[in-house]
Amino acid sequence: ITPRSLSTMPSSAALKAYKEREAVFNDDPLRGAEIPVLLDTAKEIIKKYSERTNCFDEEREQIFPRFERKELQLSRVLGRGGFCVVNEVKGIKLDSGSAAAKDEAARNKDKELSQYEEAFTRDFVATRSLREGKVARYAIKQLSDACHNDSHLFLKGTIDLALEAKFLAVLEHPHIIKMRAVVSVSPVSKNYFLIIDHLYDTLKQCIHSWKTENKCLGWLCHC
Repeated sequence: ITPRSLSTMPSSAALKAYKEREAVFNDDPLRGAEIPVLLDTAKEIIKKYSERTNCFDEEREQIFPRFERKELQLSRVLGRGGFCVVNEVKGIKLDSGSAAAKDEAARNKDKELSQYEEAFTRDFVATRSLREGKVARYAIKQLSDACHNDSHLFLKGTIDLALEAKFLAVLEHPHIIKMRAVVSVSPVSKNYFLIIDHLYDTLKQCIHSWKTENKCLGWLCHC
């Protein structure tokens, strides 16, 4: 054994850790699992979560308008997280022949919508996709490519995104981002996405702005 080989040989502890990790990996039930199996697993887990809480509201979840992916015109990436990627929506071109459009038409047939209900229609969301005709109002949140290429990330990401939609469907607060619509497929789907408000300020920028406002208010109070 040469001095060089000694310096590159793994320690006994490293070898033991590697073997333990390899054993876990070989026994991993998700290793090589097909998408339908992962989706069924995600569905069961989401069902169990839902049964443990009374926060969710299935009727409320159903009022959000549905869109198909082909109707959205996406632009730059706004951010990436552990499971998802968020893209800017630069426009929405409605397809009146889509399944989502037909479902909405059937649901609202012969029904006079209130002003509140009108805000949950495809047309309402689509016609307001740009502020002053040029500034994107919405963003789309969907699973990243990394999730689609890793069974564990895919399972966790699918569960996370579906539960996020359930929470956003029932939460209304000025400091919580709003969900405006979802895709016209099951929440437990590899192509699921949310349409949410486009944020133009980061938390760091907001904190700086709030501090500035407080200083100004403090100065005015001492006048």
